[in-house]
Amino acid sequence: MKYPLLTSLLLIVALAGFGWWLSTIGEQESRPEQAELHYPDYYASDLVSVRYNQDGLPQHRLKSVAMRHFADDDTTELEHPIFWQYAAGAAPWRVTATSATLYGNNNKIFMPGEVQIDHAASNGKRPYQITTSDLWAHPDSGYVSTKQRVQITSQGDWLHGVGLQGQLLEPVKIKLLSEVRGYHEID
Repeated sequence: MKYPLLTSLLLIVALAGFGWWLSTIGEQESRPEQAELHYPDYYASDLVSVRYNQDGLPQHRLKSVAMRHFADDDTTELEHPIFWQYAAGAAPWRVTATSATLYGNNNKIFMPGEVQIDHAASNGKRPYQITTSDLWAHPDSGYVSTKQRVQITSQGDWLHGVGLQGQLLEPVKIKLLSEVRGYHEID
């Protein structure tokens, strides 16, 4: 044989490669299938949910065309939700979106896409319409926030800005975070 060293070396490399290949097959077979399944464990159609305060008055109300709960991450997805936030002695705030995701114990709601917030005139206060997107809401505290563009209109007045932090319960406070422009008609 002319090249015994080269032949031996090639044989060793081939055996090592074959051994490595066999070990990877064994690892794949011994690993259990861990497919991340994200299937609803329960669902509802035409859902209406009302939470009451200690006095038996509505605190907030949620209506949705469809609802799906996922046990793997404890989220709830809503289609075409309408959310009402009630405050004593005032008209409710109405929040409308295309979809929403409720997290954990339903104390955080994320509404991706366009969101409309309406508040009717009551107790001598003007009506408000707020249009924004990607809104976070905390129903128990009445807090809402977004980092997206915001437009607030009330009768002939308007405000535009980027980012919003708001408290929908009394005392109502709405703060635009940057690039604020507005128009106000003085009576």
